Amino acid sequence: MNFAEQEARSLNHSAIDGHHVLVGIVKKGTGVAAQELLNRNVNLDALRDVVRKLIPPIAGQRISTSSMLFQETQLQVATECADKWVVMLDDKEICPIHLLLGMMEVCDVHVLRILAEFGIKPSELGDTITKAYQKKKADKVLN
Repeated sequence: MNFAEQEARSLNHSAIDGHHVLVGIVKKGTGVAAQELLNRNVNLDALRDVVRKLIPPIAGQRISTSSMLFQETQLQVATECADKWVVMLDDKEICPIHLLLGMMEVCDVHVLRILAEFGIKPSELGDTITKAYQKKKADKVLN
């Protein structure tokens, strides 16, 4: 969420939303969610271009670095959904994969529009990242 907050501030947005989290996942660049997005040509520069096109920076507004940004309601709902994914995937805490799955499950408008710009179908991405994540976990158990 730190990268998401940084992204929101860089766009002069007063709240963190799903598109900021998506940028944060790709910026971090590790984990199954980031890898699957990168495999679909969702690199940081291209993603930022799409985000700025769909949700432009707010001109003339400067968000203080000391002020706390709140989460948009849809992201709060997606985070609750991510909690369910933690349980379903037998994990202990929320990771980027859970957030991405949660955002897609609650149909976060911005996230779905961004994925569509890259020609990504959320259901296919969800299936792929879930399978890849379960395989990665199984491989860890075997080693």
